[in-house]
Amino acid sequence: MYKNRNGNKAKNVLKNCVYSKFQTISNASNKEFAEGELLGLMTEDAQKADDIFHMIAGLCHMPFNTFGTFFFLLYYFGTSFLVSLAILIVAFFLNKRVGLQRKQMHKEMKNFEDQASNELNEVLSNAKMLKLYGWQEKFKERIRDRRQA
Repeated sequence: MYKNRNGNKAKNVLKNCVYSKFQTISNASNKEFAEGELLGLMTEDAQKADDIFHMIAGLCHMPFNTFGTFFFLLYYFGTSFLVSLAILIVAFFLNKRVGLQRKQMHKEMKNFEDQASNELNEVLSNAKMLKLYGWQEKFKERIRDRRQA
């Protein structure tokens, strides 16, 4: 409970710092990223910091839990526990591989979401020009196609 509350406090403080920093950055000084993309990157970093806070809190009691669990399982089940320990080790490495693939898929998904938000930002910022030239239907189709893909 405490680690969740403290993690949320740390995340909120970090997000506050991120948003106040974001407000002070001028568009002229930031030519590499779009506004929404930069805000998304900073928010994602704040979420990662929150996740790390939760992991660090869990690392404090993990050695005690692990040692106690291994001791009692070996005491009650004997040497058959070692087979299940080998399966656990294999599952650990398999889980690591799946996690790396998931991370790659998440990165691809973020790129896809960034492209979609950039197109939507373009439409919203140029709404007058779209109406003036009658390009509304063309951009509606582009946005609808992007959402369905």
